[in-house]
Amino acid sequence: TNQDTVAGQLNEVQANEERILEETARCTEMIDLARSEVRLISHHKRTWQNSTHSPAYFPDFVVDGVYTRESSQETNPIAHTSSTDRNQVLMIDLGERFKIHTIKVWNRIDINDNMLGVYVYADETLVGGVAENQALYNFDVRDGVFARKVYLKQSRADWLNALEVQVFGTGPYGEDEML
Repeated sequence: TNQDTVAGQLNEVQANEERILEETARCTEMIDLARSEVRLISHHKRTWQNSTHSPAYFPDFVVDGVYTRESSQETNPIAHTSSTDRNQVLMIDLGERFKIHTIKVWNRIDINDNMLGVYVYADETLVGGVAENQALYNFDVRDGVFARKVYLKQSRADWLNALEVQVFGTGPYGEDEML
């Protein structure tokens, strides 16, 4: 009968809706899992610095993935400001808001005291500062720091230059998702 056909179709629609809801829930779990994995989030992101030493020292070099321990700047390019004025700045725009886990700053090989006095920020949150010469600086970020931009700021009257900056985190997150 017609009522049996309609009832059968209604049952089929309800079963399809249940499958769609289950699939949506599974996909949401997969997205949350992928978003929760700590990973490199700064590779090939937009960069800016308030001055550039020469055309060979663009800020993009700090997110290019090239950071060998070789001193040749031809094979191991660096970002370098053109001024020794205080407050030289290098910025990485992550493109969206991420929960920041770790920031690694690779110092250039040929000059190792250039990072002294540099402060590292995730948006407005101070993550750490450089007080001694090292080849690699690891800044572990406390829980709950969300940022779209990472800044290196030179507090001394000195150059600001770096070999590589790696930002690790999870996300991206919307404004309503930040805990």
